[in-house]
Amino acid sequence: MILAACSSGAGSLYKSQDPPYSSKTNFAQYIIVGDSLMDWSSDGELTTTASLILHEENKSVVNISLAGQTMSGMGGKGGAEKDGVSGAINYLTAHSNYLWHQPPGTAVIIELAHNDWFGSTSADNFFDSYVRFLESIDSAGQRVSVFCVVPVAAKWDYDGHKNANGMTYEALRVVVRNLAGTGLCHLIETSGWFTKEDVYDPLIMPDGLHLAAGGHRIYKDRLIQELSKY
Repeated sequence: MILAACSSGAGSLYKSQDPPYSSKTNFAQYIIVGDSLMDWSSDGELTTTASLILHEENKSVVNISLAGQTMSGMGGKGGAEKDGVSGAINYLTAHSNYLWHQPPGTAVIIELAHNDWFGSTSADNFFDSYVRFLESIDSAGQRVSVFCVVPVAAKWDYDGHKNANGMTYEALRVVVRNLAGTGLCHLIETSGWFTKEDVYDPLIMPDGLHLAAGGHRIYKDRLIQELSKY
C-alpha cells in the first residue's frame, strides 16, 4: 500500500491545458485500486494521479496500486480479489469515522483490467471476480461510493492486438461497462479521454500504455470532472 502523501519523486507537476471546471467533488477521501497505470509515472511520483489529487484537491489519498496487479489473479498469482484488497478498503473507510475531522465521503476508484486482458483471463472469469470484489466492499452505513473505471485508450487499440482468447482491448471495456448493471459501482466512462495522438505522444504515454506527467494530468482532470457529478 502506498500513501500518495509521500514527497519523493522526480519531475515537475504537469499543468492542465484545459480551462478550470467550476465544481469540485464532495469526497474527502480517495482510495485508488489500480495497476501500473496508477502505481507510477515515468516522470516521478509527484506527477501521478494520486499525487495530483492530494496536492490540488487537498484531500486524503490512499493509493493501493501495484504494477502487474490484476482483479482475478493469473497463473496461480493473486489479484485484488484473492489478496483481500477489499479488507484494506473496509478498514480505511470504517476507521475514518474516528478521525477528528470526519470526512463527508470516500470515493473508491478501481482502475484494473489491463493485466487481466493481457494475461488472457476469460471475460466471464474477469466479470465474476470483479463482482465478488465489489460485493466484499462494505459500504453499509458508510458514505462510500465505488467507481469502476473503463480502461483508457492504449496502443492495443490501434495495432490490431488480441489476447490468447481472441479478445480485443475494446471487448474488455464492454465487460467493465456491464458491471454498472449490477448496481455495485458507478461507471467512469473514459472514451474520449485520450486520442490516438495522445497514445503515441511520449509526453503523455511514453510506451503507448503507461502514463507520463501529461497522461496523469489528463487522467486526473477527467476523473475529477466525472466525480464532481456525485
